Amino acid sequence: MHDLLYLKIIDGEPHKLHYFPQDIHSFPPRLRYLDHVVFKNRRRSADEVSQKLHFPQDIQSLPPALRYLEWWNYPSKSLPSNFVPQIIVELKMPHNKLKKLWTVVQNLGNLKHIDLRFSYRLTQIPDLSCAPNLKKPWNFEHGRKHGTLSFDDCCGLKSLPTITGNIKYLKLGSTAVKELPSSISSLENLISLDLSNCEIEKLPNIKDLSRLIEIRISDCKNLQSLPELPLSLGLLDAHRCTPLRTVSDSISRLVEGCWSDYQATPYNEFLFGNCSKLDQTSRNQIMTQSQIRILRTTTISVSQSEEMSRVSLSLLLFISI
Repeated sequence: MHDLLYLKIIDGEPHKLHYFPQDIHSFPPRLRYLDHVVFKNRRRSADEVSQKLHFPQDIQSLPPALRYLEWWNYPSKSLPSNFVPQIIVELKMPHNKLKKLWTVVQNLGNLKHIDLRFSYRLTQIPDLSCAPNLKKPWNFEHGRKHGTLSFDDCCGLKSLPTITGNIKYLKLGSTAVKELPSSISSLENLISLDLSNCEIEKLPNIKDLSRLIEIRISDCKNLQSLPELPLSLGLLDAHRCTPLRTVSDSISRLVEGCWSDYQATPYNEFLFGNCSKLDQTSRNQIMTQSQIRILRTTTISVSQSEEMSRVSLSLLLFISI
């Protein structure tokens, strides 16, 4: 197998299971694609599959020519110390046992895809400032093919390095992240920010992110205030964000500006269910801003305004504050 370029290991039915020898850690040096797919058969766990495939708990090396790595339930705490990811293009490793990927800053100039979802033991993610070509997500949700960083359910993750690149979807749900790096403010293509059920304590300056459409902060237990929000925002989900006390006064930007400068968003949802600690000023601002957004839709077009106003009006009824 010295010249093998593509290796795919599939957990399927028993008769389709590929068995490998004990020296599986000695991959062919020219191997460029490693695709280890599990969870095809939900009745069997990934640990069972790894045992049947004789994977060691400590992977000693990976092929130096590797460009595409997909390995569910990766068994080691980190990638091999001698692995240089300079040419790696795709890195998909959900449900792994990683605590960190590598210890030093790496040249990630070719990296375009990364997915570390459900990395329950992950405490540190790599510095992605040297990965300017991040473009597409691994998990293609609803057919969207844009730059995504997904760290959902990485419950041990407490901090993020500087994040740059063409990032459009940032998912940090159910992590222990308490503060976002200031570089978030420079992600000019960011469309969606998901912080649901994480330990976030404050948000950085995001008012100038003109393409940001949705922010999800539901079930955040430490967030007490919201900064000024961008005018492009169409969805703010703060359900059960119980510590939330204040919402910044961004209404003046809506009132003082020319309404024709604002583009209609696909939806107008501002959800504050069970945010019982909001002060009266914030409550008044939320209601006033919702009314202004409803009125603003009438300046777009008759057909759009009728549909969008119905959505906004119905949502006002669900703001239980």
